[in-house]
Amino acid sequence: MTFGTELLVGCIALPAVIAFIAAWASGRIAGTGDVAATTSPWNRTGAAALVAATGWCLAMLASLATGYHFSESEQSFSAWVLDDEAWRSIIAPLFVLALAACGMFAVTDPWISWRVLLVGLGSTWLAYMVLPTGDGWVDTLPLHRTWFALVVASVLLNTASFQSLHRSGAGSWLLLVGLAGLGPAMLLTALNYAAPAQWCLAAISATLACQIVVTLRGAATLPSRVVSAVFYPLAGAIAALTTTSRFYTWEDYPAWLYAVALFAPTCIAVTDFPIRRRPWWLRVPVAAMIAGLLIGVCVWQLLLTVDDTSW
Repeated sequence: MTFGTELLVGCIALPAVIAFIAAWASGRIAGTGDVAATTSPWNRTGAAALVAATGWCLAMLASLATGYHFSESEQSFSAWVLDDEAWRSIIAPLFVLALAACGMFAVTDPWISWRVLLVGLGSTWLAYMVLPTGDGWVDTLPLHRTWFALVVASVLLNTASFQSLHRSGAGSWLLLVGLAGLGPAMLLTALNYAAPAQWCLAAISATLACQIVVTLRGAATLPSRVVSAVFYPLAGAIAALTTTSRFYTWEDYPAWLYAVALFAPTCIAVTDFPIRRRPWWLRVPVAAMIAGLLIGVCVWQLLLTVDDTSW
């Protein structure tokens, strides 16, 4: 099999198909009930949200499995995932973050419910797993404390921002914000390390498939709102892939570039807050403009700025 085949199957087609099926199934499970009436995470709506979020994680796991197949490694799949490539091992914390989705509609204020504990545990475990360790990484140990805090902060703030957008009626275009959040991470990984860049492409493909389901289901319907629950593991993927790009590069990129990559969804949500009660035809262009600006400055820094001292 060629590299192009691996890219097409493992990073685009397979994640998209799995995420699409899970998202469509979650919409069928949700039915047409009233979200506002739910008082417990253990209900039909919560189960539907969990199916969507878990399906997104399964799409990412399938992408890893494809990479394992093409690597022809003599290790078992679990050993390969947990070896010295730290970024692969974050798949387990992503499933923990997905568990929080089942309580998405449980109470009026999500941050006073039990799922804040799941998000906190998932983000902490994610930060622990994504930071590379071992003899080859001794020189990076001084960075670990700072980046551990940054990963946790990124997941918590982006999750809160996604939740705020969702509750303000942005469910129909919420995953587009997630795609914008993956943009800077994709740029950083693609310029430094191909393997996590391929996995980032899988995340983009799976998220886009979920957005297609939202569009097909109808923006204002309950199934569409349930599918948007994939933002829980998506927030973890954004933080983890950005962190991976920092530790697998020799380039000295400015700190603000990583800040943009880590907190792009939060930036979009903050600018949307003053107009959250306005119609979608105003909010969407504003969000798109901010997303374009954030990605644009990343492209400018990474691709258009040349350091003459490096020649």
